[in-house]
Amino acid sequence: MFEKIFDKLGSSYNNEENYLRDGKIYDAYYLLKSRKEKEAQFLSGILLIIMNKRKKGIDLMLEYYEGGKKIVEEDIINELIGTAFYQEENYLEASRYYIKSLEINPNNTYSKYNLINVALVKKDYRHAYKLLQELIKSEPNNNEILEKLKFVEEKINKI
Repeated sequence: MFEKIFDKLGSSYNNEENYLRDGKIYDAYYLLKSRKEKEAQFLSGILLIIMNKRKKGIDLMLEYYEGGKKIVEEDIINELIGTAFYQEENYLEASRYYIKSLEINPNNTYSKYNLINVALVKKDYRHAYKLLQELIKSEPNNNEILEKLKFVEEKINKI
């Protein structure tokens, strides 16, 4: 994802890109923090989430989301925000953003998979089963999905 973002941003973000490639997340963050562009704000939000400063990262990403031009597709932005809320164990907000992502792009398998994880945490096995049935159509040989499907079927049979 970062490669795609930096391709869109061009050479003005080369230093930040190089720091990230070298695994220097904090250095990249401090460079981005000094910039005023909305794109820098978005990237800072992602890095803050990676650095376990999720609340501030979520706030920056939400602010960016409400702005104008986007450097990544809106479904991916919603997916990232959903994932940050999931990590915060705020499953209601995580679900909300995964659903928004899927409304924009019903083929976003990451959002669907993450929504399944929310359903499993909430022990909503019937909803997880429905989503797994949809996902298995697009990835019939994915062992992880097949294992989750088997797990959910066992849970439903016990109900």
